[in-house]
Amino acid sequence: MKIYLFLLITALTHTIHAQINWESPRINDPFILNSDTITFVLITADWCQYCALQKKKLKKVQIDNYRFIELNAYKKQSIIWKSNVYNANSDIYSPHTIITALTHSENLILPTWVVLSTTQEVIRVYEGVLDSEFFLCLP
Repeated sequence: MKIYLFLLITALTHTIHAQINWESPRINDPFILNSDTITFVLITADWCQYCALQKKKLKKVQIDNYRFIELNAYKKQSIIWKSNVYNANSDIYSPHTIITALTHSENLILPTWVVLSTTQEVIRVYEGVLDSEFFLCLP
């Protein structure tokens, strides 16, 4: 019985430790301060099934060396990034104004990943679901 309890606790601890620690921008807080690590921004929407699939694919991937932020493309809030204030779009069917600044595109495909350098510069934009192997190959 003690062995089963030990195995159960070990399995639960490993699963909890392996999950990515997602951050979300808060109202009127700077979106991303200069960071000592590369930041992955996952742009999602509540109704997006592919976004949910993306997060599910990453549930058991252990990635400690990077920062992960989830950004809801349709959330109604002001976001500060690189000393600029980005407000929610007045059209409920259009994504947040920060999305264009991050992706350099008027068209949004969900989910979208934006990779930011330590100085908040956009390194790369990936559209669609990424396999967990992509993150396992990161240095």
